[in-house]
Amino acid sequence: MSSISESEKRKFIKKIFKQDEEAYTSALNSMRELSTWKQASKSIDEIFIKYDVDPYSSEATRFIEVMFEQYHPKSR
Repeated sequence: MSSISESEKRKFIKKIFKQDEEAYTSALNSMRELSTWKQASKSIDEIFIKYDVDPYSSEATRFIEVMFEQYHPKSR
């Protein structure tokens, strides 16, 4: 998941994964195994439920955008 900047990574770990960097790394590794956006979206939903994340928060919407781009790269 190369399009995540260091500052975004820190923000995601703090706001979504409740300071658990290991959980963040594990989640991203798991998502690399998924082949479709539908699977990834379900995985994101499960993460948000597990960590009680407001899916409309700025961090959550950015996390979704970054993940979506992994499955639907912008054509150049």
